[in-house]
Amino acid sequence: MKGQKKITILLIAVMLLVCIAYFAVRRYQANESRGKPLIGNYTAYSTGAGTIAEIRGTCVGGSFDVIRSDGVWSYAESAGTPDTGRVSRMESLLLSIPAERELKDVEDLSVYGLEDPQLTIELTFEDGAQNTLSVGFYNSVIDQYYFRVDDSRTVYTVDPAIYSSFAVTDNTIAEQETISSESAAEVPQ
Repeated sequence: MKGQKKITILLIAVMLLVCIAYFAVRRYQANESRGKPLIGNYTAYSTGAGTIAEIRGTCVGGSFDVIRSDGVWSYAESAGTPDTGRVSRMESLLLSIPAERELKDVEDLSVYGLEDPQLTIELTFEDGAQNTLSVGFYNSVIDQYYFRVDDSRTVYTVDPAIYSSFAVTDNTIAEQETISSESAAEVPQ
């Protein structure tokens, strides 16, 4: 009985160490990938030579819609100015979206969360061409989201930066305004 108890404790300790090592490696990999260019084995999407005129995103938390007019980004339907740096970063990500995996001829898109996507990005180009990018379920095992373009039956796995960069609303990409000392003095206390 004492021997069994020692073996059980030893097995539990080994399992605990394996779990700790697994999560430590995942955390290290996640920290290493931040701020680095996205790379992959496939190209899930590329804007080509087209100039984006409008980016519209819809996610569970809301939506955003920005348009470019004379080279300047603004909201399509509301007043205010979006954070142009953030919109430019979005545009840069759209130049080429790499993918780790490519699944061709997928019959059941709902398995990947693409029948009712978590995020939809609609792009309109200056020449009138349009693309719809859909981001489905997150796969925590591979730390990737499922992704497809338009009505394609090809599904890709893409970096989480795609989701986190576009799952925003007009309010979250608003340019932060600073209150001048004059106008701050006018605000009643």
